[in-house]
Amino acid sequence: MTKQEAIINISTIFNRKSSLDVETSYFTNKKHDDLLDLLLRYIENSSALIGNPNVFKTQALNDHGVDLIIEYPNECKIGIQIKSHFDVTEKDFAVKVKAQFAESQFHGLTKWYLLICSPLTEFDGKSYSSKISHLINELSSYKTSYHVVHNPQQMVNIFTGGIMADMEFRSIKNQYYCEEINWAEIIKELYSGNKQKSYLDVEPDASEKATKNAGLYNSYLNMTTDEEKQSSIDDLNDLLELLKKLSKMTRGFLSVCISRGRITNHGMFDRIVVLCHDIENYLNIRSNTLKKEVAVLDSHGIAYLDNIDGDNNYYVVVRNTNSNYNILATVKEFCTNKKVDMKQIIIDLDFSLFDD
Repeated sequence: MTKQEAIINISTIFNRKSSLDVETSYFTNKKHDDLLDLLLRYIENSSALIGNPNVFKTQALNDHGVDLIIEYPNECKIGIQIKSHFDVTEKDFAVKVKAQFAESQFHGLTKWYLLICSPLTEFDGKSYSSKISHLINELSSYKTSYHVVHNPQQMVNIFTGGIMADMEFRSIKNQYYCEEINWAEIIKELYSGNKQKSYLDVEPDASEKATKNAGLYNSYLNMTTDEEKQSSIDDLNDLLELLKKLSKMTRGFLSVCISRGRITNHGMFDRIVVLCHDIENYLNIRSNTLKKEVAVLDSHGIAYLDNIDGDNNYYVVVRNTNSNYNILATVKEFCTNKKVDMKQIIIDLDFSLFDD
């Protein structure tokens, strides 16, 4: 078994359906040692699925940031750290976790999993959501793939859902292997110019075409004066420069968000919103991949994640990138009205399609 497969196996058995916030009450007053015993049993009962690794608790008083070790001899060693309800209630919760993160490297691990097993809200209404979220955000900013953090919603079904069925295990495991391949195929499908070199092709685009007169675009917008027409050309040139900063992969992701999204009014401006789950299913990507792409777009002021309807549904929101109007929403409407292939504009950067 390779190191990659070993890590994917462990990630797969920890990839259970997320629970509702209220269901995290399961962890109320659950003791650390009891949770550790239950987790050890879960992993041991899953042993045949994950390749029969050696699994054992750390016995020393100073466990160096690891409660449980999963070892594939001559391949890799994976560490597990559990944080219980009591751990989360402590004032120095975040400080201790970050210290344990550093100490865990004493074991020579390939991967370190932090499993937060705490209720988000106590019965008296006291909330730990922001405390947990703050820690997760801090750890996610670390520039390393060494650690994986699972929040309480992700942990409930590991303790209550029983052993993962073989079919479910294989299905989820295949997603890890297929994720980037399927994503590449989707982008390749979207890309209508010469064949892309690869999924990670981020070389500068030599085929970009700026608009010359934006005649078709101005006609759609009913721009009549020279000043209005020139303003539209300037806006399109600004958009072209912005999109040139993105890789083709990210432009492909953006194109999907725009094409599958709906335009809604938000204050003075329109915005494009699309359900994250819809994008994940369409591109066959995991939420972490989506978040990374949105983070890139957010860094350029193009899109962000938002909990628009106040429940557990998150959306990609394509924002206004122009001081006067949401030009990407306008481009979406223009392409629909004039039957222009939007992916050639967003991915191929062929802005000559705005000309008459």
